[in-house]
Amino acid sequence: MRNRYVLFTGVKRVEVLEETLGAPPSGAALVRSEFTFISAGTELANLTGADPQVFRPGSWCAYPWRPGYAQVGLVEAVGEGFRAAAPGQRVFTLGGHADYARVTGQDLVLPVPDGLDPLDAVASRMAGVAAAAIVAKPPAWYERGWVAVYGLGMVGNLAAQCYRALGARVIGLDPLESRRALARTCGIAHTVAAGPGAADALDEITHGQRPHIVVDATGRGEVVLEAVARVGNHGHVILLGTPRVPLAGDLTSLLSAIHLRNLTVHGALEWSLPAAQPAGFNNPVTRPVPNLSDKQGLVFDWIRDGRLAIRPLISHVVRPDKVAEAYAGLLEQPEAYTGAAIDWQERS
Repeated sequence: MRNRYVLFTGVKRVEVLEETLGAPPSGAALVRSEFTFISAGTELANLTGADPQVFRPGSWCAYPWRPGYAQVGLVEAVGEGFRAAAPGQRVFTLGGHADYARVTGQDLVLPVPDGLDPLDAVASRMAGVAAAAIVAKPPAWYERGWVAVYGLGMVGNLAAQCYRALGARVIGLDPLESRRALARTCGIAHTVAAGPGAADALDEITHGQRPHIVVDATGRGEVVLEAVARVGNHGHVILLGTPRVPLAGDLTSLLSAIHLRNLTVHGALEWSLPAAQPAGFNNPVTRPVPNLSDKQGLVFDWIRDGRLAIRPLISHVVRPDKVAEAYAGLLEQPEAYTGAAIDWQERS
């Protein structure tokens, strides 16, 4: 069968190519895409060469690279022994930008709940990324502290919503008023313009009580330093964004603050989590393990019951032949392009 797919062939070079796929082998299935969703952080970093690994042959994202890890579609065909889903079933996977994804029983393959729009379901992939922050450090009921989230792009906005869904008092920071306004539309009542004056604005909102949890959703080293400076003593700094750009400077002040103020810095890369609970976790003496399947199931529940607002974050839905325009928009017009999906449903 004919399979179109997106390929990054170099810096700011996006192509849509074709290949022929055969039937899925034993233990695998083919999922026909309805929608895929662009991860603006990871994909733009690789498209622009901000991640130096794109220039290292053999690395996970070396050019030429097939982007994408968010797909919702219908199971087209299954190989012998594949049990994760049945033909015709709508599923959520980590497939790339293509007409089809090949998945196995070891991959994350989740049925999309009845009543959840497939466009919302595919965009919820970014909420799954964001929810890695609450896996790293959920707010404890007894703390009642503030949570500050730096960066209100789609992932930061959703991270703020996740903390709010757990009962935290949340403040979102971003230099763009359009992103702050969108966060308020999504239920984040307190927003602050990042930059000079942000510390005073935070103090005014919290009455001088420093946030107990500060999340960096930008991946910028200087923002991490600001997060460490703003978090309260015995607090937690969450690295949700992936640092990619070198940052020169003296680390002594950073390490001293962590040491003297008894801070904890958490990495929040969701790819470190297993796809599902390991066998035997129902044993009463075995603690459940955080995993991608349960995390995404929670995201689905929160969207369906209204605790996560996902649709306001989807600004563009494009056909595959317009995908280069979507990447350009996400890169050059961040105020207009808040989130972009690719619609694969029309096939010639």
